[in-house]
Amino acid sequence: MGAMALPPQHSLSAFLSRHSFSGMQPPHKKQLRALAAPVPNHLKDTWKLSSGVTQPYQTVSRRSSRIGISQSAEDLSQIDGLNPSASKGCVGLHNLGNTCFFNSILQCLAAVPALVAFCRQRRLDAAISASSPRLAAEYAILARRIWESPAGTVISPTRLLDEAAIWDRRWGDGRQHDAQEFLHSLLEGLQAELNKNKVKPPYKELSGKGSVAEQAEEAWAYTRACNSSIIDDIFGGQLQSTIQCSNCQACSHCFEYFLDLSLPIPKQRSSVTVQDCLHAFTEIEELDEDEGYRCPTCKKVGPAKKQLSIYRQPQDTTPVKPCLSLDLTEYSSHRRSPHSSKFDQDSYSLIAISNHAGSLGGGHYTAMCKAISDQRWYTLNDTAVRRAAAPSSSLASESAYVLLYEKSDIKTSLL
Repeated sequence: MGAMALPPQHSLSAFLSRHSFSGMQPPHKKQLRALAAPVPNHLKDTWKLSSGVTQPYQTVSRRSSRIGISQSAEDLSQIDGLNPSASKGCVGLHNLGNTCFFNSILQCLAAVPALVAFCRQRRLDAAISASSPRLAAEYAILARRIWESPAGTVISPTRLLDEAAIWDRRWGDGRQHDAQEFLHSLLEGLQAELNKNKVKPPYKELSGKGSVAEQAEEAWAYTRACNSSIIDDIFGGQLQSTIQCSNCQACSHCFEYFLDLSLPIPKQRSSVTVQDCLHAFTEIEELDEDEGYRCPTCKKVGPAKKQLSIYRQPQDTTPVKPCLSLDLTEYSSHRRSPHSSKFDQDSYSLIAISNHAGSLGGGHYTAMCKAISDQRWYTLNDTAVRRAAAPSSSLASESAYVLLYEKSDIKTSLL
């Protein structure tokens, strides 16, 4: 599906065969996922596409758009003294037929300052080659349209959906889909089209020698030689898998590139936090002798201990279950590394949530995002845009599915 090139020795399939891990599907069976399914009959009438919308990126006046209102959220068109220019980016998106998953992720990405700045400053235009498909170009057009439109405007993202369906035909089949899978697919598509390295480097056997830092740097350098784009700059990170032989105590290390993280849900708990999920993600796993781990040092097949950790953090990442701030220090490889000065800031702030309401058989996605322009929180439900209370530190929601966190020391100007 994608074009994310990884180091040959550390490809996804090879990594899975050795360590039973994937950046998209953790080694734990129970995950927070919503399966694609036909629209429930009782929801079909409420999800019909407005018959009058035919033009791509058509702007609908706030007066005619369906802006919702409730006791806990304010209708943007009714807020006395609202300055639309002060709430840039707070626009609705038309549902084009079971595309709430699509709209929810687009709204979340519209809350990522570095990506918005890249599109708005038209640096993305220069990064797209004439022979490239149109996914990145249409994304840039829509991102600018979202930013430049007055608060409460409703836009139809038809052309971007068409290009997304060309990249991956699942997104154009009119069915319900998983928002996290769409996010990963979109990031891979943008990564491929915006890759500055048009010529892939020759095949290279990674040595696996030297210090942990040297091995990590070798893997990272090769990965970035294959992929270098704004997507990698913002979302790219590096996982470390460490296996310790129980016979000779020697450790072997493997490094894997990621654009997003899927975290396991701890079992037998009534509620969980991001920290709980990260603990489960990085906990030590005992490998039995019959699992066939062969130590490269003592050459014996025997029991071992395996642990995952985050070696290199991205600017923005996608865990599950919300909290206002997130400190990754405890889950990072460098917490015990002499090279920790390279990664002093591990603190992240929540900027967007893709929520799913329903069941495994079907449901509906919405977004809750912190607007770049006024730093206020908004709920975005297709065409409905509502101001929302800022999440509290004790925020708990079983609807939270995909979360975006921004590194706290990142400063991006959109002026």
